[in-house]
Amino acid sequence: MKQPSNKAKIYYATDTGLRYGKKDRAKTAFIYVRISREDELEGESNSIQNQIKLLTQLVREYGYTVLIIFMDDGITGVVAKRPGLQDMLAKLEQGYAVAYIA
Repeated sequence: MKQPSNKAKIYYATDTGLRYGKKDRAKTAFIYVRISREDELEGESNSIQNQIKLLTQLVREYGYTVLIIFMDDGITGVVAKRPGLQDMLAKLEQGYAVAYIA
């Protein structure tokens, strides 16, 4: 396993200044997080912030240095056509990253 990179750049897919580049794909990983309104009632352990923190630590351990976060807030997991998930899968299929974790 590669050494963790503490210098990872983290972007949200909705950032207006974010430019996807295929040249950096070997070091790019996508993170997908979701919380539904029902999950919010269960408390902080299921929050978006905790998901981002845990998943960011994990992908850093694998040596990725550019992390792009896709998010669906308030959308149930039963629905497959979630905007953030669909955007991430499309970008992955287009070759903008080599890995994702959800």
